Amino acid sequence: MNRVVKLLIIVFIFFPILFLMFFNKNMGNVYEVYRDETTTPPKAGSIVLIANNMQNKYTAVMVSALREFLKGENLRLFIYDAEGSVEKQIYYLKENLNKNEIKAIIIIPCHEEKLNKLIEKFYSKNIPVVIVNRKIYKAPFDCYVGQDDIEIGFLQADFIVEKFKNKKANILLIAGSQDSIVATQRLKGVLSVFKGFKNINVVGIVYTEGNYNSSYERVKTFLAKSNATVDGIIAQSDDILLGALQALNERKMHVVSIGADALPSTLEYIKEGKVTATIYNNSFDIASETFNVLRKLLKKEVVYSQVFIPPRIINNSNVDKYINEMSFTYLVK
Repeated sequence: MNRVVKLLIIVFIFFPILFLMFFNKNMGNVYEVYRDETTTPPKAGSIVLIANNMQNKYTAVMVSALREFLKGENLRLFIYDAEGSVEKQIYYLKENLNKNEIKAIIIIPCHEEKLNKLIEKFYSKNIPVVIVNRKIYKAPFDCYVGQDDIEIGFLQADFIVEKFKNKKANILLIAGSQDSIVATQRLKGVLSVFKGFKNINVVGIVYTEGNYNSSYERVKTFLAKSNATVDGIIAQSDDILLGALQALNERKMHVVSIGADALPSTLEYIKEGKVTATIYNNSFDIASETFNVLRKLLKKEVVYSQVFIPPRIINNSNVDKYINEMSFTYLVK
C-alpha cells in the first residue's frame, strides 16, 4: 500500500470520525428532570424542550420556571441547550424525531425559518408542538406562547410619539437582520403608528446582526455617512439599543431611547437616566402559560393557536419595581 493510498484512507475515514466526535461533543448541554429524582424515571413519556441559549438570562429563567412546573407531572423532561446555534437545534430535532416515547416538543427557536421542515415532521406525526417566545411563521404548530412583535412595535412607537408630542423629531430605528421576522414585525408595528404623525421623521433604519457590537459599528457608520441629527431611537432589543447608544454618545448625541427585553443592565441604565425605556415580557408568565397549554395538549384538549403575554413599558416611574422583581427572579434561577 503506497503512501498516497494511506493518506486517502486517513482523509476519508478517520477525519470524518474525528469531526463527528468533535461535533457531537459540542452540541450543547442536555439535562434530564424527573418528577422525583430519588425514584426510577416515570413511564408516561418524555417532553423535549429545545432552548435557544441558556446563557441568555431571560431564556434561562423561563426554562427554569417551566422545569419546576413540570416536576409535578409524571413525565421525563429533556432540556437541550443549543447555545445560540440554529444548527444545534436542527441536530436536536433530528435526534428526537423517531423516538416513540416523546409526548410533546417545546421549542424556543434561534431562527424563525430554518427549523420549518423539521417542525412540520413532528407535527405530521401528531406530536404536539409548542413554540415559545419567537414565532415560527411557515410551519404548522399547535400553539405559540410569547410576545406579539407587532404590538411591541406599537408600544415603542406610541412611547416616542408621546415624548415628542407636537414637536418635530428625527427618529432612528435599529433592527436585527433583514431576514429576521421578529425585526420585520416590530418595524411594521412602529412604522404603522408613525404614519399618522407628520412631526415624526424616520431618518434611517439600521439593520444589525442582533448584538451590541454589530449595532455599535453599524450605527457609527450610519452617523458618519448621513451626518443626521437624531432625537430618538427605537431598538428591536436592549442589546442593540446599548450598542447604538454607545455610538450616539461618542458623537455627543443625547436621545430619547426605547428597547425591548428588559435586561437587568438596561434597568440600571433607566434608573441612572442613560436609557429612557424598555419593553418587558415576564418570563415566568410565559413559562406558566406554556405549562398550561402543554397540559391541555397532553389531555387532547383544544387550545388557542396563540397565547400572547401582554408587554409592559418600563421607564423611570416604575423601574424600581421591576429591578426588585427581576433580581428575585434571577436569584430563584
